[in-house]
Amino acid sequence: MTNAFDAPDESLGCLLLAWSGRTASFALDAAAIERVVDERDWGGADVLDLSEALDLDRSLEPVRVLEFRVGDERLGLRAFGAVRLCTVAPGDLLDVPPLIRARDAGRFVQRLAMLEGAPALWVLDPDAIHRDAMARRALPSEGVLERTQ
Repeated sequence: MTNAFDAPDESLGCLLLAWSGRTASFALDAAAIERVVDERDWGGADVLDLSEALDLDRSLEPVRVLEFRVGDERLGLRAFGAVRLCTVAPGDLLDVPPLIRARDAGRFVQRLAMLEGAPALWVLDPDAIHRDAMARRALPSEGVLERTQ
């Protein structure tokens, strides 16, 4: 007997790890996630917090860190509240148009997952999250600006 986790099968659909925000729900492709840990157990670099961009409720417990890799870099993304696994049929994953991806929180979104015929999850793009993190790291700190004036 074969376990779906042992051998991915496209006909089974895409396995997503999902969590809810205030006005929308979000997900990452489960294949991109290396581990999920309680925030207090996170031993990696700074955790990325997209709560403002994605309108997440920071008061929800538990707070978890979703570890994923982009290239050789290990990143942690904060998720608030319940995290669940769900399977979405390949035909129920829709690409998000470039116009939506060009602005605001849309820059983090790759696809829209439909569940039971209704829009249900914004599937985030790990590469876009990584690009945003790298851009934030490249911004000079206030102390550097003050010294140059």
